[in-house]
Amino acid sequence: MKKFSLIFCFGLFITLLVSCESRPDYTDEIKDTYREANHGQVIGGLMWSALSNDIFEWPDAVLYCRDLDELGYSDWRLPTVDELRILIQNCQYTETGGSCGLTEECVQQWTSESDLNNYRDICGGNHLASCECDEEDEDYYRYYDYSICRPYSKLGDRDRLWSSTETAGAYALWINFCSADIVVGIQSYKHYVRCVREAD
Repeated sequence: MKKFSLIFCFGLFITLLVSCESRPDYTDEIKDTYREANHGQVIGGLMWSALSNDIFEWPDAVLYCRDLDELGYSDWRLPTVDELRILIQNCQYTETGGSCGLTEECVQQWTSESDLNNYRDICGGNHLASCECDEEDEDYYRYYDYSICRPYSKLGDRDRLWSSTETAGAYALWINFCSADIVVGIQSYKHYVRCVREAD
């Protein structure tokens, strides 16, 4: 009886091992479906590419868009912060036309790192503008937990996306679509990319 139990348990173990090893991994398939769900969509007069597979430092993000060949087009570029804001929805503060006054033109007037630091002092840290609803809600941790992000992106993004907008001191702006924040960060940070081109 002991021998039979040992053989049965060993057989069961092998069966489980084989079934686990042969189980298909759909992770990449799901990721690709999400990436390409909205590529080629036109919003605000711009055509948007698929979300990049990888994260990039800012200089590489610029090159990624410059070298991108997608949907038969090769004239892609990294969007400005104004253009990236077009994708924000459900946040009256940072969406286009919202009360956040941060624009490409405004940022270009920061000619030194002290200009940037003055703005940081006003707005608090690196977050140049954020939705007040984040502070009023008690689940601000969604900034870090992508599973509970709110639908702030018209393209369904829950990621941090680079803009082409540079600032003094080797910084650049990006938007966190998990919290609708506009953030300034050093260019060696790594974020995802959606490229744009003028719609035909």
